[in-house]
Amino acid sequence: MKVYINWAKGVEPFYSNRTDTISVRILPRSTLVSIAPPIQTAYNVNATFTFTFDDVTGALNDPIANDAKLIITTSLADYSISYNSPTMTFTISFNTIQFGALGLQTFTLDIIWVGSPFYANQTGRSISVTVIARQTVLDYQAPSPTQYLDNVTFSVTWTDVIGGTTGIEGATITLYEGLVPISSVYYTVTEIGSGVYNVELNTTYKATPGTYNIKVKITSTDFYYLYKEDTRTLTIRSRSTITSSEPVSAVPYASSFTVILYYQDIITLDVIGNGSSLVTFDILNGSSWIYTIEWKQSLGYYELTIDTSNQVSLSVGSIYKLLVNMSYAISSPFYKYDDAYISFEIRSRASTLERQTSPVPTPYLDNVTFSVYYSDADDSSSITVATITILKGATPLINGIEYTWSHSGGGVYTIYVRSTALDGLGITIITVQAAWGGGEPYHDDASVNIGLTVTRRTTNVEIVTPPSLTYYQEDVIFIVSFLDLGTGTEIAAIKDMIQILNGAVPLTPAQFTMTEIGT
Repeated sequence: MKVYINWAKGVEPFYSNRTDTISVRILPRSTLVSIAPPIQTAYNVNATFTFTFDDVTGALNDPIANDAKLIITTSLADYSISYNSPTMTFTISFNTIQFGALGLQTFTLDIIWVGSPFYANQTGRSISVTVIARQTVLDYQAPSPTQYLDNVTFSVTWTDVIGGTTGIEGATITLYEGLVPISSVYYTVTEIGSGVYNVELNTTYKATPGTYNIKVKITSTDFYYLYKEDTRTLTIRSRSTITSSEPVSAVPYASSFTVILYYQDIITLDVIGNGSSLVTFDILNGSSWIYTIEWKQSLGYYELTIDTSNQVSLSVGSIYKLLVNMSYAISSPFYKYDDAYISFEIRSRASTLERQTSPVPTPYLDNVTFSVYYSDADDSSSITVATITILKGATPLINGIEYTWSHSGGGVYTIYVRSTALDGLGITIITVQAAWGGGEPYHDDASVNIGLTVTRRTTNVEIVTPPSLTYYQEDVIFIVSFLDLGTGTEIAAIKDMIQILNGAVPLTPAQFTMTEIGT
């Protein structure tokens, strides 16, 4: 432009006029971008930052309002811009997924003003954001206490908790004890879905029962998930067992009895055998028990035989309980011990009374003789001390008068019953009772029914003097004797007892006479 300087014409000191040409350069107004950078943001999450475009010409510091002349761009592939009129603040939002990696990521901001009032452009402003891994939560269910040899199953849930809860699928789980990984041959991992995984671990990964720390480490092939790990406690227990027995019948006094015992795994009910001599048996109450126990492999149980002969305190009719214990050696599969009560009742010893020799049919007036055998039915031994009693029906016969008895050795007793104490001729059923005298070893009384047969006494008629030659119309005289063949004695008779036959025709009492001439 031109500048004219003119002095008034004709006025002292008569300065000359001057014309100058001046060049003026107009500069853009000074500007400043005040940026509040984005905070560290998880991958695949929207990050934001704000800025103001300020006029700082001279002493000014005034935000520049949004205008059609204002062009804002970034080097990001995808973003959005918003503007707050009251504060004249611009906000740019962008998703961190476009970086494709974690860590410090940098992009540029360009601000261009087109036209009046010619604000200075701000281009290539570098902005950084730290992209971090997505936040996750590992929920590790504590394993239940589990018996040795068994598998324990527990659940692991891995969740992405940004913007809600989303299960992380396709992860890899590794188990550790401390810093040492557990061999994968001992466990399997099954993905259920939605970030849930079932882990089945066999307790034999440890050599013995106990309490151990199990660490779960979970990783993903997605780079934006960092691994997670957590530790829980697992208790491996010895295997529970049960000891049981079959019922025991009443036990004869001072004898042995046998008990069938079972020592079983309480979960599988498998019988725990003793083929390797790892099982121990003991009686925990009482003292000085004499017993043997044998593992019957083919039958699948233990046979316990207990001898009570030395247990003098046991009494007939009482019930006793033995507390027995079965235990296993401290070795795999680590069975626990278990106790059981065995109940038994002491009874008197069973006895039998049998006919040893049978009575033969006996003539009236004679003694019926026979013998019986009194024995212990529990061990087949003879009982040598007894009292013999005989009943006819409900009536006892009188010992020493109607019967007698004697001990013939062993358990044999010979009995003599007077036939006159019976029911006459024919069969009379009697009951023979053998009674134990009391005290040890407490034999039962016993009885037997025996039929005794009483017969007529055998006799004979002998011709002592035969008839001689007799003339007709004279009496025929002869002498006869009536004999008891059992004793050989003569039997007195009267005429009414005599019958004489003439051929097949009996004589009448008037046709003969009888005179007793002797005893």
